Amino acid sequence: MGFEEEDLATLERGVAWERSAGNGSFDWRRFVDRDPLARARERIATAAPEDLQVILPSASEAPPARTAGPGIDTIPLGVLFASMVLIALLAMEIGFRLGKSRREDLAAESIAPIATVVGAVLTLLAFVIALTFSSASHRFDARKQALLDDVNNIEKTYLRAGLPPEPHRTTVQNLVRDDVQARAGMAHAYGDPEWLQMVQRRAEALQDSMWDHAGALAEMDAYGRSFTLFVAAINDLVASHNTRVVLGAEYRIPGFVWWSLIAASVVAMLAVGFQFGV
Repeated sequence: MGFEEEDLATLERGVAWERSAGNGSFDWRRFVDRDPLARARERIATAAPEDLQVILPSASEAPPARTAGPGIDTIPLGVLFASMVLIALLAMEIGFRLGKSRREDLAAESIAPIATVVGAVLTLLAFVIALTFSSASHRFDARKQALLDDVNNIEKTYLRAGLPPEPHRTTVQNLVRDDVQARAGMAHAYGDPEWLQMVQRRAEALQDSMWDHAGALAEMDAYGRSFTLFVAAINDLVASHNTRVVLGAEYRIPGFVWWSLIAASVVAMLAVGFQFGV
């Protein structure tokens, strides 16, 4: 933002044209005061852009993750593991007591079929566990790759933001820094839809501002090599951000799969305990 001597000359020519058209004459210079602009420039020159804070807090300051309803994702991993061990031991104990109480009612030839059924149940449990962990591993690898791509795109965008002329160069680089700060620790907000939406609004506002600069540069040099590289970097940054949000917040193992796995584990441990009791 500026009002230089050439701007004053343009204004003076406009006033002269109005005067020549018979629209009167006045001392237009007393309506122009450039002191506030000079003071604003002085303050901007002495300020450090790195010390500026984003409008909204970053995701790293988010509260503990929570979801709108009950689910496996709300349970800490340590508590979930301990609970599964206790459930398995309890199921085995119940099965053992049932089998022990029925030992005298079962003939010797009935023991072999029970062992066959228990083996089939354990095989089914192993199959369900294998499918679940394979799916979880695939999702983990996808999120890890999305994170690496996002980091690379952030660095690429920051470096290519140095290609356009000023003031676009400094402004876009500051926008990239604000975008990183707003999205730092975004993984902690995946379980909180309200907080994730807040981070999304902040990130989208910053990315829209980057695109505004790209639009301004398009009017100046729409077919230049530097402009093409700059726009491609912003496009990759937006795409990688959206990919991380989808993979982190939506691309998760459904809750019914986890509950099915727990149910299968309980049935299997009951069967094993029953066989021990018999």
